[in-house]
Amino acid sequence: MLRKPNQGVAHPNSSKKISARSIDAFLTLFDEDERKNMTKEKEEVILQKFGITKEPYRDSYRYYVRVNGKRYRRTNLNTLLEELKLVQTHKICNIWDEYIESRINHRTTATINKDIRTYETYIADSELSNKFIKDIKVADIEKFFIHCIEINGDRFTRKYWNGIKRVVSGCINYAIKNGWADYNATFAAKFEANEFKPPIHRKKEDLIFSEAEYAEIKSAAFKDAELDSLYYGIILLFAIGIRIGELAALKWADVDLTHKKIHICRETTEGGKILCEHTKTPAGDRFIPLNTVAEKCLKAIYNSNLISGLPTNDNDFIFLHWKKKSPTLASHRAFEYRLYHLQDELEYDVKRSLHDIRRTYATNCYKHGMDIDRLREYMGHTTVEQTRAYIKDSLTSEQQAREILEKIS
Repeated sequence: MLRKPNQGVAHPNSSKKISARSIDAFLTLFDEDERKNMTKEKEEVILQKFGITKEPYRDSYRYYVRVNGKRYRRTNLNTLLEELKLVQTHKICNIWDEYIESRINHRTTATINKDIRTYETYIADSELSNKFIKDIKVADIEKFFIHCIEINGDRFTRKYWNGIKRVVSGCINYAIKNGWADYNATFAAKFEANEFKPPIHRKKEDLIFSEAEYAEIKSAAFKDAELDSLYYGIILLFAIGIRIGELAALKWADVDLTHKKIHICRETTEGGKILCEHTKTPAGDRFIPLNTVAEKCLKAIYNSNLISGLPTNDNDFIFLHWKKKSPTLASHRAFEYRLYHLQDELEYDVKRSLHDIRRTYATNCYKHGMDIDRLREYMGHTTVEQTRAYIKDSLTSEQQAREILEKIS
């Protein structure tokens, strides 16, 4: 859920919040010193939010702020705030809640949560957040870039920066759409490659499992699955090449053993915490043929679940386990742990990930002659270019080209 800014003051001995309209009556519950302290705390929050300066004036104080080049100054804070309502004071920190609300119906929950984490980590406490959006220049973006590196320089790749920049740019574009600004400086800000940490490039052979390694892992997984059925999930990933979120979200209704195919139509995100009744993209909703290993694996899971007392009706999930006496959906980390355990058991020097299994599936299918467009369909990709990026056997394309040249020579 999205967090809303506090709308009132909470009693120190109670979690219940009082609306802003009831604050004056609420304060009568405290003695004079307590009332002064609470009012002062509220004032400090307001001053920080709107960038208002408070300075001594005669026997009291004076409040002032500069907006759009004009200085507003009053001895009464409430009067100044009323005037500011008539002035455009659009800053990222002030429009953030409104902006993120506008995206809820157009983005997945995982994306919204990721944007909120990015805002809280990098943007909320930055100078950029408190600057009027219409005044943000390239120099401000460059200064913000340094601020981000100082927070997390150890993994600050260009891809990482692009993720942060996307959130800032989206907020500024929202301001432009509403007529509060007319320029997005994030598009003009350029950074050299040496300003980022170089991305880690693994060798192609380290991105996929060899056929010998797959045979070893399959044998070890079937053995371990006799005591832990989640190991069947590793075998199934190799057999049908789906995403880990799609694997975790499979139901028995998706399996058609009569026609030897499986329907991929939903996924889990946030490590398995959120279930989405759709796939990552429209192209992800697909049917994949089941080979002999996949059939054997699914039958073994079904029997294992029956023996363990786990539900096996059509609407039940395939990969369940008992947790606090309740059938619980397996997390992404549960499968990841088991894959690493198998590799440790087999004493592999290079440890590969669940996503490397997906690359292995794509590479093997292509290497053994599957049409690239059909492979794209089974992978759930929108374009063939996406599928080609998963094919990591450096010899495959060259070997096929040589074979074709030999045939026409």
